Amino acid sequence: MMPRLMELWAKRGLLPDRWHGLRDEVGGTYVDIDIESGEIDHALATQMAAAMRAMFGVSQVLVSEKRRAACT
Repeated sequence: MMPRLMELWAKRGLLPDRWHGLRDEVGGTYVDIDIESGEIDHALATQMAAAMRAMFGVSQVLVSEKRRAACT
């Protein structure tokens, strides 16, 4: 599954800032994957999340926006 997810970035010439996968310790039946990327805007993130949700084996996709504190 990870290669199929990475393809979403690769075909756009992007590279995630962070990519972390962790297999379920109990049954090993699912993998929790956390992907961070500061290179994409909200519209593209929404589009990519929809593509991930359509993939076989993906059960949930969460999208969040990191907000930076204003420097004073």
